[in-house]
Order: sequence, then structure tokens, then C-alpha cells
Amino acid sequence: MDRRDSDGQASGTEQRYKDIFERSHVALFEQDLSALRPELRRLHGEHGDRLRTILQGDTGLITSLLQKIRVVDANDTAVRMLKKSRAELLRASRPIVVDWLPYVELLAAIAEGGADRWEQVVTLIVGDGSVIKAICGVTMMDGDDGVHAIVAMHDITDRERLRELTDLTRNELSRAERMSAAGMLSVSLAHELGQPVSSIAITAAIGARYLEQDIPDLAAAKRAFERIKTSALRAGDLMHRTREQLVRRDRAPCPVDIVGLARASVTLLEYETMLDAAKISVASDCEVAIVLADRIELQQVLVNLIRNALRANRRSARSRGHVHISIQTRGGPEVAISVSDQGGGLPPGQETRVFDPLFSTDPSEMGLGLAISRTILRDLGGEMIAHNNPEGGATFNFTLPLRRHL
Repeated sequence: MDRRDSDGQASGTEQRYKDIFERSHVALFEQDLSALRPELRRLHGEHGDRLRTILQGDTGLITSLLQKIRVVDANDTAVRMLKKSRAELLRASRPIVVDWLPYVELLAAIAEGGADRWEQVVTLIVGDGSVIKAICGVTMMDGDDGVHAIVAMHDITDRERLRELTDLTRNELSRAERMSAAGMLSVSLAHELGQPVSSIAITAAIGARYLEQDIPDLAAAKRAFERIKTSALRAGDLMHRTREQLVRRDRAPCPVDIVGLARASVTLLEYETMLDAAKISVASDCEVAIVLADRIELQQVLVNLIRNALRANRRSARSRGHVHISIQTRGGPEVAISVSDQGGGLPPGQETRVFDPLFSTDPSEMGLGLAISRTILRDLGGEMIAHNNPEGGATFNFTLPLRRHL
């Protein structure tokens, strides 16, 4: 691969190639495949299309084949990424492969004389024993001095960890939905704030890397810090605009019997009610009242209101207080639902503020539940209001359009 002029010096093109190779922020390797390809062609001649299957079941064969690859050169980024000295890399000392399948595809492609380009995500154990994931691209070239490959590797370990964290969070959300609608408040908050918070952490790490390079990339670091600022401002907006941002809107509404859902919500809180020695009653002027909604989100509203009522009774030393749920249609186009407690009531003049994000009459609460609940109801065409009762305590009323025909 060495190109020289008539005086035996590296040509201008070769020198530019060397400069690009060394200065790249991507790990680059030049490899000699001259010993590997004939052996693969021989194996393909013996086994034909079965070679791929044979490779999949024989990691020892894969290892012996990979050892036939000779590293001709590696840039500084490659040395740092694989955490081995250049001398170790040039002695054909390789990272330990964790997942063999991508290499099966590469070796099979070389054996079959297929495409001269290959790209896969690979998992490796590097010099210090840590595991990394990288996008690995291989471009093969025939030259006068044999078959060579330029290998480019980009470390995506942080990105993959974030993806795994996102998958884990998504699974936890699904689990929380199945287990209890009462957990939806914290789930919603974690879901919405997870992205900007993760973005801040990852971008900060990237910015630090730019500054830790032998030649710090100040422009790239500045861009990273600007992104951190943007993510922080977005996180603040999410907190202050919870009404618009904290409710997921990815589930299609379906017919829900709110009478049955109210009774199910009471059952869900049975243990909490028992601990308070409280009583919850449900009164309805109909057996069934069908609304178009997301069942989990609507149950989140009911559970939130019932739990708030239980807490209100508890704070007023009326732990044996009564929580009353009323469901009335009166033959009209809407169903009216109310949840009443016997607690200390709402602060005078604060009947509308209780729906503001981060406002709470309970110092131990974040003040998100009612904001989320009212947003859910408004998305369904309903509304929620609150008022104090003449005899004490407070009542939260909301309405929803009835669905007359299934």
C-alpha cells in the first residue's frame, strides 16, 4: 500500500493519506488479508454454502482464521480505543471477541467473494478488560502487494448503554402500568425528564473527551456545552409545562365503563383504605356509563383523586373519614363524577391553583398529580373543577362525554 515517487520518498498523495489516517477521530487500522483470503477460498471450495454454518458452530476455527490477519498500521485513536500499545497491535494481538456472529458474516463474505465492503456492530474486550461496542466498517482492496483492508471503528458504548437504559425504562413503564395505575405519576415524570437528563450526562462526557484530547477540540466542546444548556432549559420547560408535556398520547382511546373502573380503583386502594380505617363508597344512577378513553390513564385520574381524599382525611386527623364517589348521567350527553373527602378543605382562594404544576397543599408531594389528571381529562373532552364543601372537606368534580353506542 506504500506509494513513493521516483526518489523513493512518500508521494504527496501518500503523505496526505498518512495525515488523514493519523489525525482521524475514528479508530483506523490497515490490515493485510493476504494470508486469510486463500485459506477462506480453500474452505469455501471444500464446504461450499455450508461454510457459514460451520463457522457459526466453531469459534476455534474463527479464532484461527482471524489470527491470519496482520495489522500493518493503526492510528492513535485505535490505540486509545483498544487500550493497547501500537506495538501490541502490530504483533497481531487482538481484542477478545465477545459476539462471534458479525465475524462469521465477514469471513463468509470474503470466502464467497462477495461485496468488498462490510459493516456491523461488534462487541470486544479491550486491553484493560473492559467491554466496548463499536461500529466496525471494513473496506477490502486488491493491490500489487496483496489483499488489504481499511478498518474503521467508532466506539458506540455510551450510545448502546443509553439505548439499553431506554429499553429498561420502557420495560419498567410497561410493568408499572400492568401492576398499578397509582404508579403512573412518577412513571410519567421519569419518562418525560429521562431524555434531557440523559442527554445532559452523555453530552457532558463527550465535551470532556474533546477537552482531554492531545489537541483539545475547543469548538466541538463549546457545541457540546451549548447542547447541555439547551437540554437543561428543556428540562425546566417540562417541569413548568407539565400540563402539556407529562401526559403520554400514544395510546388509542377505547370504550371504558367508568362505573366499573371506579369500583376497580377502590379495590386497588383497598389496603391503603384499610390502614386508614377509612370508608369509600360509590354511588351511581346507572349500572354502566361508557366513555371513550385510555383505561390506564383514566384510572390514573380516579386513583389520584381517591388517594388525595384519603390523605386529606389523614392530615385532618380524620383517618376514619368517609370518601364518597358519585357517578351521575341524568340521561344527558355527559357523565359527571365527583370525589368528596372530609378533610380540612382547600386553602381559600386556591381552588384553581391546585391544578397548577408543582403546586401542592401537602409539603410531601410534588404537586404534579392534579395537573396530569386535568390534562388527561381535557384531552378526552372533559373538565375538572374543585370546591370546598359547606360541611367541611373538598370535592373534585369532572365530566366526560358519554359514548351512547359501542
